[in-house]
Amino acid sequence: MEEKKLDSSSRQSDFQDIEKATEEAPSAQVRADAATPAAWMTGKRAVAGVLATAFPVLAILLAVNVFGLSPVELIKPSPSPAIARRQTHEALAAMVEKIEEFREDHDELPGSLAEVAGPSPGTWTYSRMPDGRYRVVLEMHGEVVTFDSAQSKKVLDKPRP
Repeated sequence: MEEKKLDSSSRQSDFQDIEKATEEAPSAQVRADAATPAAWMTGKRAVAGVLATAFPVLAILLAVNVFGLSPVELIKPSPSPAIARRQTHEALAAMVEKIEEFREDHDELPGSLAEVAGPSPGTWTYSRMPDGRYRVVLEMHGEVVTFDSAQSKKVLDKPRP
């Protein structure tokens, strides 16, 4: 068998081919990566997701700020009529007790309910009469309860529809 002798120029070209192939390999990988399908999160999908989240938040903020609804009332279910009546009576009784304690401590009626207690659930109305009497009305969960110090008893008005 006869061995082929390679001249130095052919060996050099072989090495150049190998070097060229190794240099092109990373760029071929980059081209292959670029040819893969697009990611699932596109700009349009991102905008649609943000808008889908923003509209309910905007609606809740409008309900709270413009219409005066309580965020807790939006989330928390209304109690049954019997429980609502009991809670309303208990809240009014607690407020009347605080008013009477204020009267004993200061020898006069408070000017407003804010002098007696912090914010409480429901809609409160407080009226002082010139002869030392007062009247407190609480509307909560559709129940309206009135206390008149002249009568010294709670009177349940008809629930609101």
